[in-house]
Amino acid sequence: MHSALPVEKPHCFLCRRIGTLPSLTWQIAWICIWLLPNLVLRIAARDVYTPSGLVNLDLLLCGATALYIRSAWSPVLLDLCMAIDVAEGITRTWFFGLQDIFQAAELLPSLPPHRLCGYAALVMGVFGSLGWAAWLVRRHTSPDIRFRTGFPLLLLLFLSLTVDITWGRRSFSNTRDAQSNFFLARSPEHSLYRQIHAVFQLSGRPARSAPIESASSHLLGEIPSLQVARGLDVVQILVESWGTDRDGRIDRQLLALYSVPEMRERYRIVTGTVPFDGPTIFGETRELCNSTLGFGVLRPSSSPLLANCLPQQFKAAGYRTEAVHGYFGGLYGRYLWYPRVGFDSSYFERRLHSEGLTDCQGAFPGICDAQAAQWIGDHLAHTPVPLFVHWMTLNSHLPVPSRLVGLNPVSCDFDPLVRQNEPLCAWFKLAYQVHSSIAGLALRNDIPPTAFVIVGDHAPPFASSDLRNRFSVNRVPYLLLIPGCFAQANRQLLTATGASQACRECGTPDSAHGSKSHAGPRPDLQNQHPSKVSGF
Repeated sequence: MHSALPVEKPHCFLCRRIGTLPSLTWQIAWICIWLLPNLVLRIAARDVYTPSGLVNLDLLLCGATALYIRSAWSPVLLDLCMAIDVAEGITRTWFFGLQDIFQAAELLPSLPPHRLCGYAALVMGVFGSLGWAAWLVRRHTSPDIRFRTGFPLLLLLFLSLTVDITWGRRSFSNTRDAQSNFFLARSPEHSLYRQIHAVFQLSGRPARSAPIESASSHLLGEIPSLQVARGLDVVQILVESWGTDRDGRIDRQLLALYSVPEMRERYRIVTGTVPFDGPTIFGETRELCNSTLGFGVLRPSSSPLLANCLPQQFKAAGYRTEAVHGYFGGLYGRYLWYPRVGFDSSYFERRLHSEGLTDCQGAFPGICDAQAAQWIGDHLAHTPVPLFVHWMTLNSHLPVPSRLVGLNPVSCDFDPLVRQNEPLCAWFKLAYQVHSSIAGLALRNDIPPTAFVIVGDHAPPFASSDLRNRFSVNRVPYLLLIPGCFAQANRQLLTATGASQACRECGTPDSAHGSKSHAGPRPDLQNQHPSKVSGF
């Protein structure tokens, strides 16, 4: 007579405890497989990205499917659905295209350590809890409970989609206009499919390196060619996350810094807007190369497309070309492609530290913009050759740490809606400080005649749909400060001698600021953008 074989018990305590659980009720299963993961993700990722709708249709479908497949594959399926949701939300919130997301992922090591740790905790918490919940539900539910769990999921899917269709909402639209709208239902997989389809349709076309209107092209249209040859310094400033406010109240408050009598006496002021399409690196290639190249600038094959970038043109004319950014040069690979577009020198955080500048806290802790503005002014005042300076600001990057909000003395009382919304008020305070530093730089009496182009890189990527709706989804503002003497010389088509006389007459004597000279042919800067728009 054969004795019964001993039953092998699970080795781990947790496995033994889980193994004794009875079948879960359908209500608990429904909470574990859909409601809890969505709630955790929304709370944890509120500053990282904003979903385009409340109900993720794909997760509902994946959840219902996970109830009937092998228990080992259930966590994989649900984690994959959640990963696609996060990826699609990040691309929309931070203005990435699908073709850019993998290159952007390579820049993760450049992020501040505290943000990397936060993102790692978010990923492990959300995906770990979702995978465990899926395994638990699949292992401890009877066929009847699976049906009673899956049916409400599919019913919610149907009702959410019906509500959006009935109310005339375009729940699956992937247009730029739709990214600020809120829908009840969303389908990240369908949205990514539309992006993939668009990428394949554009394959083989030079869409990512097409000419684009830029604020710099407008500046060069305002400066007389003979004055560029004489050595007018040019400072190009991209203000991080400065977007076009739809009702104009925020823009008016920021631009008021440049409307003081002293500024108007010294400069002719031109304002307008230009298009944007993508994150910061797209704004930089727009202004430096009048191109939509974006992440393509990181590829070695893009070198032929960089020959006509502004730093190359100014460098050929005898200018010294310099780039300034207060963070680590590895972010967006700037230390690699800045020299390729024609910069003689690049000043990043470590080099600026050696110059005596200190850091400010923020989403990306780095050199304080106020100190960078002061340093650039000193550089303009003491450099004997003409300068073209590109400055990418840093401190107004989102999200703004809550601990910094109360330390900023700038008031938000000009607009009740701004005052009542803490994230918007915090961003405005930082943007105001950046513009105040730029205005102070432009009014310094020891710098030579200098033209400034001040432009946003992209709209502020708020995670809230309501806040995103305050800003244009495809235009950013710009401001040109043109020394009065050169504006007059342009209008009167003066000779070099006449221009010098104009400088003395309009209150910016070149003898007081020091005369810069250089040798070399004048570049054909006026023809950098074929569709230059003027008349703002």
